[in-house]
Amino acid sequence: MKNKEKYFDEILQAITENEDSVCKFVIRHIIDRKDCMGMLSCSDCMGHFKEWLEEEYVEPPKTVWELKPLDECYYINEVGYVLKEKWGTLVSNQRCRSQGNVFLTEDEARHEKRRREVYAIVKKYAYEFSDEEWRDCKILKMWPAFAHSNGVIAMTANYGYQTNTLYFKSEGDIDKAIKEVGEEDFIRYYLGVKDYNG
Repeated sequence: MKNKEKYFDEILQAITENEDSVCKFVIRHIIDRKDCMGMLSCSDCMGHFKEWLEEEYVEPPKTVWELKPLDECYYINEVGYVLKEKWGTLVSNQRCRSQGNVFLTEDEARHEKRRREVYAIVKKYAYEFSDEEWRDCKILKMWPAFAHSNGVIAMTANYGYQTNTLYFKSEGDIDKAIKEVGEEDFIRYYLGVKDYNG
């Protein structure tokens, strides 16, 4: 997200090379006086333009829950394309957001798209233990985790405590999942270590 100062700096930097256009814009659209052409100095025009920017600037949303009509956002459609959209008041916009399918940036949407793909592949190798199997503490339930201390995937055994993660019958099943999606993608998208760089 751009903060206000960066927003102004980018605009002013872009227009500094073409002050004549800024003066015309200021006279026609900001002070609305066509008869001022040639009577205002460039510094006067720049001053009026900065004031106009201050008035027109709207703080961008920090979360998808702050989106207002016509704010730019992204979503993943039913066939996996990341698309740009202007936020509106349609029921489908609300539904997409309530399902976690609206994003502020294209990068966030692309990350989530890949995360879903990786999860679907990893789930193929996981095993859903029954309630009876969970009560049997002799049955090993394996799950992977990322060890930040040494930067490796750790295989962890669980016997009777169920958490919100995928479980596997063996380390071999976890290894198969890692091999199919690739270790880097497994760590970044399945284990959630976004800044992992191998």
